[in-house]
Amino acid sequence: MNKFLACFLVGILCSAFVACGDDVSSSNSSYLPDKVADKNELYFYKCDDDVVGGKVYVVDIRQYYECDGEQWFKSNDRKKSSSSSAKSSSSSKKYSSSGSKETDNEDSSSSSGGRSSSSSRIKATGVCASEMDFDESEEWIDGKTVFPAGTFDCSTYDCLSTDPLNPDMTYGEMLDERDNQVYKVIRIGKHVWFAQNLNFETDSSSESTEYRGRSYSWCDMMDLPSDNCGEGIYSNISDINHQGRCPKGWHVPNKKETIGLFCAIGSSSLNYKISSKVSTGFTSDSTNMSGLSVVYGVQWVEFATSTEYDEIKPWGWTWCSCWDDYADVFPDPEDRLWTGRWKESFQTVRCVRDEKNDETVNLLPTCDANREGFVTSKDSMYLICKQGAYRRATNWEMDTFGKVCSDANIGEIIEGNVNDSIKYCCTVEGWENMKPWSWNVPKESRLNPYETYGDIEDKRDGQIYKTVKIDNKVWMAQNLNYADSVNTPNLKGNSWCYENDDAHCDVVGRLYTWEAAVDALADSTDVLKCKGDSTCLLSAKVRGICPEGFRLPSYNDWNSFKSYSPAYKTKTGWNSYYVAGMGGSYNSGNGSDGLGLSMLPAGVWKETDRKYVFSGAGTYTSFWASTEVDSSRAWAFSLSNSSGFVDLGKYISDFDKMNGRSIRCVKDEE
Repeated sequence: MNKFLACFLVGILCSAFVACGDDVSSSNSSYLPDKVADKNELYFYKCDDDVVGGKVYVVDIRQYYECDGEQWFKSNDRKKSSSSSAKSSSSSKKYSSSGSKETDNEDSSSSSGGRSSSSSRIKATGVCASEMDFDESEEWIDGKTVFPAGTFDCSTYDCLSTDPLNPDMTYGEMLDERDNQVYKVIRIGKHVWFAQNLNFETDSSSESTEYRGRSYSWCDMMDLPSDNCGEGIYSNISDINHQGRCPKGWHVPNKKETIGLFCAIGSSSLNYKISSKVSTGFTSDSTNMSGLSVVYGVQWVEFATSTEYDEIKPWGWTWCSCWDDYADVFPDPEDRLWTGRWKESFQTVRCVRDEKNDETVNLLPTCDANREGFVTSKDSMYLICKQGAYRRATNWEMDTFGKVCSDANIGEIIEGNVNDSIKYCCTVEGWENMKPWSWNVPKESRLNPYETYGDIEDKRDGQIYKTVKIDNKVWMAQNLNYADSVNTPNLKGNSWCYENDDAHCDVVGRLYTWEAAVDALADSTDVLKCKGDSTCLLSAKVRGICPEGFRLPSYNDWNSFKSYSPAYKTKTGWNSYYVAGMGGSYNSGNGSDGLGLSMLPAGVWKETDRKYVFSGAGTYTSFWASTEVDSSRAWAFSLSNSSGFVDLGKYISDFDKMNGRSIRCVKDEE
């Protein structure tokens, strides 16, 4: 969006006024302000047939400009007439809603940055419309909450420095009876604001500075107990007229009120309109036309609001003296609030006078013992009640809330309540996210639900395995878990459950040495030829320790696969892996399981630094082939979580026969 259009829209949406019945503006100028700060601001307003004849006063050059339907030109009206001045002023005892002094001096500017005090305004929508809907004739210096400047004797009371204020503005003042400090205040738009930062001392506030008052953490500013505030806790408090550390009758501004402030001040040259001349970077350029008198800390100034963004951050607003025109950075008033600071960060506070507010407070149900574990949403954020306070719910908490996981439905798979792309499995430990690796998820839950599997029974121990047909072969779709070392003596000391945990064998089967895999004692007439450093010289097809009718795959069997690696891996259970580069990222390690082989990241037993260790569960798997390389090494087919779309031949490598690896058996169809 170009600068003209952005600022024009902000002007339409916010607080500028138009002349109504003024003798220097035609009736067609209903979409124009009565005056603007400079010609740059003038050109933000479109000159077309809708405003032909409309006149706008440019303050800095004391000149009217008129619209001829196509462009702006200098009008013959050099200065505003006295009648126009009379219309925008009142008696010396009255105070304008904009906070400007009542004077005939046309160089004085209102707190809205050149906004007229005329009764008709530019059309506005949304927050701007509601925040600019107020009775402008109402006295804001009421002698009850706000008094005329000079009411409180600074020799008796503690008056803050007025150096940052705009001497051409009319300020009221109020007394904080807690510490007898006197603050200057000003009306900007609908609300009366502190024109100085809060300086009330608390146990946790910063030291006071001459022009910038004190800074507070959000919890301190809101005066909330530690058990209902702080990083990680959603406080669930009303942000309407929340007093916090402000004086009685005043409150910490909320998000909506702060947006209303932006609407009232206007868009162009916003930095200059709010900045005091004592601010770093604005000593010569600042106009402080709003009277807000913001003083920068070196280069930045940050103010908090009472509105929580989430359990970690509140909404706030910030300005930098490095921005020439804040409207160029954030043309939409609502975009000028941000969530860049944590609740523990220290920020300054501008209090706002309490006003009647009929808005409905949308609070969550009370978090107590009866609602422990209760999950709800607020402003697109999911929260959970934990130990008497709301905290942001994890994916697991929000996705499984209300779902029953008991012994009766172990292995049941559900989609997340919120993240329906995430699947959860009911395990002995409760609901488990199936995307990463977990030993608790049953092996049956990892199978491809769209595949038609067969079954085989290993008559040696009665275990049942799923099978899948690929081309002219039938493959086991689950890892072998045979462990009878009495009937198969070669297994003794040559097979393991991962981490020696029997429960892990129930999920991914056993890990075998190559010697155990080929069952050397059964198939070799010369036992010594298959022990130690000898070559076994086995036949092309070796049953090994596979069930009857099946055999151990050879190198050629593994090499016959033509699909890419994702087709072999399960859809869940493979941990993600990190990819270095600009910013870095994590990629999913899961596959598509297109062939139905459902290979799981079972890990291996291997030698590392001269000792054997279990390694790779969740990221790696490897299967023995019956084919030897030499006396100490044999072929194996391996996959990792980062295995990509490359030639599968690269995944067939030779390994030490003493390693422990998984076994898949295969059957040739007759």
